Amino acid sequence: MKTLIDLLEHHSKNTPKKNAIITHNDALTYQQLSEQSSKFQNSLTDFSKNSVVSLMFENSTNFVVSYIGILKAGLTAHILSPNISRQNLLFQIKNSESQLLVTQNLDFTSLENIDSFIKVKQFDDMLSKGDYTNHEILSTNFAHLLYTSGTTSEPKGVGITHSNIIFTLKNIISVLGYSSNDISLSPLPLSHSFGLGCLNTNLYTGGQLILLNNASNLDEILETIQKFSVSTLAAVPATLIKLLKFHKNKIQNELKDLRLLITNSTSVPPEIVSEYKTILKNGNLATYYGLTEASRSTFMIFENHLDNDTSVGKPAPDVEIKIKNKHNDIGEIWIKGSNVIKEYWNDSSGNENFMHDWIKTGDLGYFDKQGFLYLSGRLDNVVNIGGEKVFPEYVEKIIKQNSGIEEVVIIGQKHNVLGHTLKAFVKLNPQSTLKKSDILSFCIKNLEKHMVPLKIELVDDFPVTEYGKIKRFLLCSEELKND
Repeated sequence: MKTLIDLLEHHSKNTPKKNAIITHNDALTYQQLSEQSSKFQNSLTDFSKNSVVSLMFENSTNFVVSYIGILKAGLTAHILSPNISRQNLLFQIKNSESQLLVTQNLDFTSLENIDSFIKVKQFDDMLSKGDYTNHEILSTNFAHLLYTSGTTSEPKGVGITHSNIIFTLKNIISVLGYSSNDISLSPLPLSHSFGLGCLNTNLYTGGQLILLNNASNLDEILETIQKFSVSTLAAVPATLIKLLKFHKNKIQNELKDLRLLITNSTSVPPEIVSEYKTILKNGNLATYYGLTEASRSTFMIFENHLDNDTSVGKPAPDVEIKIKNKHNDIGEIWIKGSNVIKEYWNDSSGNENFMHDWIKTGDLGYFDKQGFLYLSGRLDNVVNIGGEKVFPEYVEKIIKQNSGIEEVVIIGQKHNVLGHTLKAFVKLNPQSTLKKSDILSFCIKNLEKHMVPLKIELVDDFPVTEYGKIKRFLLCSEELKND
C-alpha cells in the first residue's frame, strides 16, 4: 500500500516546482516540502519507532513540514489545538505518552512552564542537515493522534493508521472529484479532523492548498478566492451562514466559479442549502458525516438529490452503516469500514463502543426509502418524559426558528412524577428584547405539550471546546449539582 509519504515523494519528483502549500506569509513547493520535512525527520533519530511527538501550531507551512517529518520518521504526530485549555493539554500529554512537544510559538497561554511536564523544542531547532534514512512504514502504523472534542464527555485519543488515511482519502477523491488541478482553500484548523483531511487530500492528489488561520475573517476568505482562482472551499456551516448574512451580494459573484464547496455534518438549515445551490452556478455544495473515529462515513452532494437537503447522504464506498435498537424508525448509527479505528488510545473505558469491527457512534438517525441517512440527535441526549422519548435537538431546532434567539440547548432534568422534564438554556440575539414568558409562549404554540420546557434560563454564552462546540455535558452536570 502506498502511504501519504510515498505520494508526496512522487509529487516532489514529478512536479518539484509546483506549490504544495500557500499561506499569507510564504509558500512551499513539493520539492521544498520534501527536503525540509527530511531535515525535520533527521532531528528525530533518537526516538524509537512509533513514539509520539506532539505539535502545537497555527495553520502554517511549518506545521506541514513538522507533520510530514514525523510521518517520515515512522513516528506518530499528536496534533494539538493552539486554543487548547491548560487542563486538556496536560491530560493529552499524559494520556498520549508523548516524548516531545514542538511548537513555533511559546507564547501560547497553555504552554506556560510546560517544560516541567514534557521536553519542548521550537520549530527552528528541529531542522537537521545530513542524509536521512527511509523508514519502512506499515499500513497498521499510527500516523497521527487526535483527541475528540469533549462535547459529550472527556476527550478520548483517536489513533489514525496509515491505512485509515489512505482508505478515507480514496473515498474523498472518488466521490468529490479532487485532482492535481485543484486550488483548494481551507480556513479550518489543521488540529481538527476536517482541516487535516483537507491537507491530506491535497498531498495525495498533488494539488495546491491555501491555508488561512481565521474562519471568521470573511473578507480574507473572499479575497483569497478571487486572488488565487480557488476551485474548492472547505468551511463549517457557521461560516456559510455568516457569508450569506453579511456578504450575500458579494458571494453571488465571488463563489459562482467554485467547483466544490464542502462543509461538514453539523446541521445546515435547508434554506441555507437552497441559497448556495443557486449561488454555485458551476459547482456543487457537499457535506459529509463521520466521527474522528470513523472519518467521512457518508457523503452528500446536494445538487444531485434535490429533495434530500436535510440528509447527510449515503454511505461512502465500502463503508457499512446500520441503524440499531430502533424506536419509530430512529435508532443508533453503527459504522463499519476501513475508516473505523479499533480502540481508543490508552483508554479502555470507551471500548464498549467497538464490537466486531463496528463502532457504535452514539448518534441517532434513520434511513429513508432511497437509502439516504438523516441525523436525529445523540443517544445520550434523549429524554424520557412520562414514557415519551424526546430528542432535544428537535426541540432546539423548533425554538431557534424564533428570530430573537441565537442559540439554545435543551437538557433533561429530574421530575418526581414524569421522570424527567426539559430545561432550555437560551442565548438571545444582541438586539432581542424577548423575555422568558415570550419564549414559553412560542414553545407552547409550536411544540407538543410534553416537549415544552418546564424551565427556561437565559445565558450570556455557553461553555465550548477549543473548536467552538458546546459542552452539553457540562450543562447537564451543573444541573445535577443544583438538583
